[in-house]
Amino acid sequence: MVGKKTSLPIPLGCIAVKRDLGPAFACDIQELIGQSIDHAFLHPGLAHDYIQTHARELDENVIQQHIRLYVNEFSRDIGRAGEEAILTFFEKGRAAGFLPKPRYPLFAC
Repeated sequence: MVGKKTSLPIPLGCIAVKRDLGPAFACDIQELIGQSIDHAFLHPGLAHDYIQTHARELDENVIQQHIRLYVNEFSRDIGRAGEEAILTFFEKGRAAGFLPKPRYPLFAC
């Protein structure tokens, strides 16, 4: 999904790690999450029963559309466009007075 004003992907969520834990810990977390996503991509049927039990919509096609929308290659690696989208999102938030200037870089890894 791309925003009309920026032509950048729209950030839908994030994983945050407390800065006190250090960049090495953040990078370890990033690697573990990546391994989990890789596993899910390789074995898409493993989560089916869980998803079916907790889904608001029970139609299989709708469930698969939601999964493809929210779990995709950006989940594994947001890439340069994703980083730019997040930086732009935070910059717009700062310009509007909603966010303070960060003390640390947004990306630890």
